[in-house]
Amino acid sequence: MTNEITESPIKVVQFSRKNFIAQVVIGGLMIAAGIALNVFVAALGGLSFILMSVANNSIDHLRFYQDRMEIKLLALRSRDTIFNKDISDVQVESNVVILTVKESEKKKTKKIPLGYFSEEDKKEIVAYCEGIKNDALRG
Repeated sequence: MTNEITESPIKVVQFSRKNFIAQVVIGGLMIAAGIALNVFVAALGGLSFILMSVANNSIDHLRFYQDRMEIKLLALRSRDTIFNKDISDVQVESNVVILTVKESEKKKTKKIPLGYFSEEDKKEIVAYCEGIKNDALRG
C-alpha cells in the first residue's frame, strides 16, 4: 500500500465542442469526396482526420493547480508542466497567452492559443495567468 497523495486540479479545460463538430464535418466531407471521386487516399485522410479530432477532444488540454499548470494541446504530444515560480512574464495578446518560462537557466516562451476554447474558458485561462503575473510582481 502506498501513501501517495494525488492532488486534483483547481480547473480542467478542454477545447470547445464547436471546434470538434467542425472538424468532424470536414473529415466527413473528405471521406465523401474520396468515395465520390474514387480516391482511397482522400477517404483515408478524412477518416484519420476524424479519429485525431476524437482523440484530441477526449483529453484535458489545460489543468490548473495551486502551484503549476499542465498544458497538452495535442493528443500525440507530451504534457508540459509549468511551475508558477518559473514563470517570469505573462502577456495576453488578442487570441494568445504568452508565458515566459525559466527552464534550466534559459528563458523559453510557451503559447496557449485561446481560439480553441469557449468564451467562458478563455476568461478563466486569462484570469489564472494574470493571477500568476500578479503573484510574481508581489513576490
